Amino acid sequence: MERRQFVHRGVTLAGGAALLGLKPMVADAEQLLAEDRKNAPELGGLLSSTADAPPPIPESERSARREKAQRLMKDLGYSAILIEPGANMAYFTGIDWGRSERLFAFILPQSGKGIVISPAFEEGRAANQVDGRFDIRVWQEDESPEALVANVLKEWGVATGRLAVDGSARTFVFNELALAAPSLQLGTAEAVTNACRGVKTAHEIEIMRYANQITLDVYRAALKTLRVGMTQAFDKARADLTGIADPTSESLYIDNVLHKAFIDVNEEGTEAAAATAVIVGAVTTCYCAPPQPKTFDADHPFLFALRLSFTLAVPPRARAGCRRGRSPR
Repeated sequence: MERRQFVHRGVTLAGGAALLGLKPMVADAEQLLAEDRKNAPELGGLLSSTADAPPPIPESERSARREKAQRLMKDLGYSAILIEPGANMAYFTGIDWGRSERLFAFILPQSGKGIVISPAFEEGRAANQVDGRFDIRVWQEDESPEALVANVLKEWGVATGRLAVDGSARTFVFNELALAAPSLQLGTAEAVTNACRGVKTAHEIEIMRYANQITLDVYRAALKTLRVGMTQAFDKARADLTGIADPTSESLYIDNVLHKAFIDVNEEGTEAAAATAVIVGAVTTCYCAPPQPKTFDADHPFLFALRLSFTLAVPPRARAGCRRGRSPR
């Protein structure tokens, strides 16, 4: 593993995973550090840092965040708030979801429990993350998710109210909501989300400080392993170029690097050019039989002869002179 990969994965796994309480990711971090400890003993102390991590955000804190958002919605005159996957959804619900062309959203009314809007084929995965905290409404592939949102608002009695939409929502979400619920007043939810996320609790500050500290620890540990020069890619045993080769058939490494630069300065100006060539070698892992020599068996009499054949070319004019009985000139 390259050092830059270690720093990136070390910060993500050893630090961030511990904050979120994701045990499988912490296990991956431990395996990662165990692999690199062989070549870099300086990395061994990082595992002890995860034991000092503050506890992850509990559901009680997320519930308090939603209640604060509902108070702000009431003060600002919003009937509900719609949040797309991203930082805001993770902040209020703890749901980790990627965005796609299919709408997945969380709707929080001014009072009461929120609802998750999900594609029907994703209902099982959504239920795992919701864990019974919210109701889930699904839409089929031939249905409009924005129309489903409009129906939910109608059930809440706010079909003509004001809906605050996540400030990071895509444009098509606004457009489709406006078409599905023309009597609905749309606005941005930034006044609500910023007021909630902009004021940190003591627990949140503790987590942020720990995240910064574990990041610095990883960089300091990785810095101690740095050596002058680029060595791993040139080592047949340690080079890892599996991104451009099939690891089951051959192992690539850099055999040589050639660089040539050219610069010409004259009365017309300056011309410069440079080129770099990386020569890659391969260590094959498959057995290839050596080529067999071809054998010619002379087990019966034979004759091998060389024959020289040629044609004496006579100029056309000379042939014509001979036919008339005259000697050629």
